[in-house]
Amino acid sequence: MDSVYSEVRKGLWGTNHVVISCPELLNLNTNTIYTAKDKTITDKTENRHQITLEGLEQEKLQINMDNASRIQMAHNKIKNLVAVGGISSGSNSVLNLAPNNQLQAANLDIPNKSLLIMNDLVISALTYTFSDSAQLDLKGNALQILKK
Repeated sequence: MDSVYSEVRKGLWGTNHVVISCPELLNLNTNTIYTAKDKTITDKTENRHQITLEGLEQEKLQINMDNASRIQMAHNKIKNLVAVGGISSGSNSVLNLAPNNQLQAANLDIPNKSLLIMNDLVISALTYTFSDSAQLDLKGNALQILKK
């Protein structure tokens, strides 16, 4: 889905909503490129472009985030999650994994200036890669990943 606006968008939290309901989502690619006044805008810094994934129950999910994409995951049951945040240079994507998710395995790649948030979530089979500019926000039981 492409967005075209009559002006450059700044500080418009919560004004655009898209709800997609589907039986299974295998691959999600997100980016924060839009058109305003006939110019292509690539938003790399303002994480107001949030997608919420909620209530998925499936075997696997692949997520590829770019630029200032923000994904909030809540109330999901996924056996194998593979996520890459902030693919392009200078990207500032955010992946927020709420504690009410049930993830058996996850492979998380957090490059560039991206942020992974895990609040009180434990993933038994977790592998991860962080760039030297990436950020990690852990709370509660999620701190267990530091023991590995």
